[in-house]
Amino acid sequence: METSLRAILAKKDVALLEELMDRMESEKNFSLTSIVDELMPFLVMEANLQYGSFHQVKMNLFLRRLAGAGYFSHPTQVKLARLILKEAMNSNWIEVRGGFLQGGVPEQDTLGKMLQSLGEKNAHNAFFYAGQAYRDNPRELVQGLLWLSTSSIPDTLSHSFSCFLPVMADLVWPGHPAGPTALLSFLMFLSRFPVPHNLPTPVKSGMLDINSLLQTCASGRGIENLHHMITLQLFLQWEKTGFNKGRGLPFRTLEEWVAEKTLDQDRLEALEEMDLPAPANSYEEFAERFDPEEKDSSVAQTLALLESGVPAHDWLFRAFASYYQPDNWNPHFFTGLYSALDLYKSLEIQSLARRMAVAQALEYFGERVNNPG
Repeated sequence: METSLRAILAKKDVALLEELMDRMESEKNFSLTSIVDELMPFLVMEANLQYGSFHQVKMNLFLRRLAGAGYFSHPTQVKLARLILKEAMNSNWIEVRGGFLQGGVPEQDTLGKMLQSLGEKNAHNAFFYAGQAYRDNPRELVQGLLWLSTSSIPDTLSHSFSCFLPVMADLVWPGHPAGPTALLSFLMFLSRFPVPHNLPTPVKSGMLDINSLLQTCASGRGIENLHHMITLQLFLQWEKTGFNKGRGLPFRTLEEWVAEKTLDQDRLEALEEMDLPAPANSYEEFAERFDPEEKDSSVAQTLALLESGVPAHDWLFRAFASYYQPDNWNPHFFTGLYSALDLYKSLEIQSLARRMAVAQALEYFGERVNNPG
């Protein structure tokens, strides 16, 4: 971009941002991925006073993944770019950057010393040791921090894990320029919580009844229940990452978190009995039919779309974005949709369980998009 997005956002120059967004629509080579990459060093300075963790970063990284995989058309990319830029303009930021110094005296047992520093709530020392561990043993650093983050899942609505798995996978592990700052923010977040002496026994997803677990996670309404579904999706995603390599994960922590839940029989039975309409033939037709406040209709229209082979991700994210207003937007709208659609793609999961995840994400959106809170 000709003008630094960071400078525009830091100055909160609304007029210049509007001019830049208008220009995006006519750029043939416009890319949502490049916008997110340019924003990322700024986004990881997020001081999220409303949600308390990395919601903007997570939302943007999920959109970046889908854009990079070719899920979004040019009109959808432009609409999403407008939304994330407006959200960034309306958010709070702090001028913090992390970086690793070259050289220095090598330390032994850097991971152990990092954990000790976190236990002492000394994020600065933890970052020093993390920098050396990142150089010498990045896989174990990433895995160790993610395992540690799961111990705080019940106390943080899973934000200790769910907000930072995408950060570790997309920024820290591949060496993105924003990775060191993101790692510093992760350590600062983790330093709020005690470091457990013992972690649960690793378990692979193949040892679990994933269909039953997903039906439980996708039961209920509200933010905590939505996070159950998002967290399960991210555990399954973590299992397949290059830094995990199929090793067992702390699935028992998630199972214990949702152990007191009851299955949402109403949602289950409604989906079992639901007759799907013929899918829309164009985005315009879908947008006309899609009313998020009409729960059964929006779920049926979406499932018909997903089962027809048309570009469901493109149309759904564009439809969600069309409801954007600064005072009623919640980043969980996109993160819930992303997780539900990712689960829906998994042929290892039974159709009814996948449908429940989609219905939960759509109901959360429909109940809140015109009713902030």
